[in-house]
Amino acid sequence: MAHHLETDVPPRMFKKILDDSDDGYMIADARGVVVYTNTAYLKVSDRLEAGMTGHNMREYIEDGSLEDSNALRAIEERRQVVQPLMIRNEVPLSVTSTPFFGEEGELEYVVTVTQDISLLSDTKQKLDNLLRLLEKHRMPGKDMPGGGEDFVAVSAGMRRVFDLADKIKNTMPTVIVYGESGVGKDVV
Repeated sequence: MAHHLETDVPPRMFKKILDDSDDGYMIADARGVVVYTNTAYLKVSDRLEAGMTGHNMREYIEDGSLEDSNALRAIEERRQVVQPLMIRNEVPLSVTSTPFFGEEGELEYVVTVTQDISLLSDTKQKLDNLLRLLEKHRMPGKDMPGGGEDFVAVSAGMRRVFDLADKIKNTMPTVIVYGESGVGKDVV
């Protein structure tokens, strides 16, 4: 997929947008030489003091600072490269390097974006915990009148209602179920 960098945004505004982003941005030329980094990228790569502009990404692999470079892989493979990465054993990142080509199809730049995905990881963990909790309190409803659905009953009172319904389900009693609107009388 060919990416062409075209914009009507004035360069100064474009740079301000990138500089103010919480995501890290690094732009390298077709040889892998860094031409731009924002502060967020430098923070993630522990290069606040030295900066990276003017350095080839291969230098960081050769000196052992990096094991691999998404930007160099995107240059070599001429395609977008996406990779999860854990920095300092605590911050999960998604690193995406996208090559941009000129009108003649020549590679001009690679834009690398780093995104902190810890919020997504936290959200996934909370969702997994919620699903475990729901499963713990789920009551199969296949034999319930009008059922076929599963129910979640957390309170002791609601569990007693379902237990009683289960006990009398095969008899023919007349039952009056009353309560406020929207409390689930039709479910029982």
